Amino acid sequence: MPELDALRDAFLRSRSVENGKDYLAAALAAGEVDPERVQLAAYLGEPAASAQLGGRVPAAPQDLREWLSGLGAYGHETAVRAALSVATRSVGERSLPAAPERALAAARGWILERTEAALRECVDAAQVAFASAYGEGEGQDQIRELVHDTAVSVDGTALACCYAAQAACEPTAERAAAIASLTAFTSSDQDDAQLRAWVREDLTRWALGLEDPLRA
Repeated sequence: MPELDALRDAFLRSRSVENGKDYLAAALAAGEVDPERVQLAAYLGEPAASAQLGGRVPAAPQDLREWLSGLGAYGHETAVRAALSVATRSVGERSLPAAPERALAAARGWILERTEAALRECVDAAQVAFASAYGEGEGQDQIRELVHDTAVSVDGTALACCYAAQAACEPTAERAAAIASLTAFTSSDQDDAQLRAWVREDLTRWALGLEDPLRA
């Protein structure tokens, strides 16, 4: 669809409300974008999606962790993608030890493949990354308790990667979204505004059919 592609490109270049409305109207009419994904983009704070909905925007909490937990209303994949966005962007260009790197790869694999084998890999990878974050030893349980009760962690990066994989293993979208909020909790070296901006951008591009960050 050359016309739809042109409208998408114009919106990607400008990210203006006007170009966004033109693109979304055409994409919805062509069945290229799901109306529920437009609702998600509005929840994420995308002005073009809000305009497309006539200002009828889903309520979005100000607190970052509550906001992430609210993504459960938009499905399991949405929650896992949010956890992956926080973990991956927090890592940035740094090289990772094998365990957290495997956890990130497992979460990506689950989204792209959605197979039983991919799910089993997420379970195994999350367990290994969890152990790498806390370390082995008699004091592990006490350290784990401390991490969940305060903002202190042994290895926040490994833990965030672990949560990204664990989100895929959760039985419900709501549980996965709660795990995604823990991913942000452990990313203490980033402020909430930055984490929210990352999730918003990655999920909006995917939700509105602009570009999939996991396939780019």
